Formats: sequence, C-alpha cells, structure tokens
Amino acid sequence: MKKRPEESVHVCLQMPVDKRRLILQTTIDTMQLMKGYENLVRIRHEKDQHYAEFGRVLSVINKLVKEVRVRELPLDSEDMRHVRKVKNESVMAPVVKKVEKVLQAKEKKKEVEEKKPTFDRQIEDLQRKLQNL
Repeated sequence: MKKRPEESVHVCLQMPVDKRRLILQTTIDTMQLMKGYENLVRIRHEKDQHYAEFGRVLSVINKLVKEVRVRELPLDSEDMRHVRKVKNESVMAPVVKKVEKVLQAKEKKKEVEEKKPTFDRQIEDLQRKLQNL
C-alpha cells in the first residue's frame, strides 16, 4: 500500500497561556481528588481490618467467658447477678500484646507516609508549573 504524505495542520489559539493555566489547574484538582480517593480506600481497608480483628477478639472473649462460667465460677444465678453489678473491674491484657499492637500501628503509619508524598509531590510540581506561566 502506498502511504499518504503527512500533512501538517496549524491551529491558532487565542490566549494559549490562559488555556494552559486552566488545564494545569484542572490537573491539580484531579490529583487532589485522586489523593482523597486513595485516602478513602485506605480508610475502608483499615475499617475492614479493624472489624475482622474485633470479630476475632470478641470470639476469644466469648470463649473465655464460657470457660470461666463453667470451670472457675460454679455460682448460682443470684451470685452471677451480683458479679455482673460490680463496676470498675478491669482485666489486664498481657503487656506483650499491647506492645505488638503499638508496633503494628507504627508500621501502618509509616506505610501511609510512604504513599502520601507521591500525590503531594505531583501536586506541588503542577502548582509550580502553574506559577511559572
């Protein structure tokens, strides 16, 4: 097949700097929307993880409560009512579990901080271009 020679088309834009500024501003707005969407996705993911962790902890607590009722507290119904009315009782969890949770939270924060600069850097670059026009 025979190729057609390429023809060039020239277009004259009225006020091209203004058009470029508008395009850059729209790009900045889009990047900010994408950043917000990424934050929303991250929050939803964390929420799902927290719900799963809550379910696991709740099942363990229910299991332990059943064991306590059956093995260690052979009380009748009146004694159980009395025990339920006691306030300000707290059960101390092992310190190791608390430390692990703190370390996991710090790792999650580091992951978020690593992802954050990419959008911020891109937005800053676009804003610098917009200011240079």
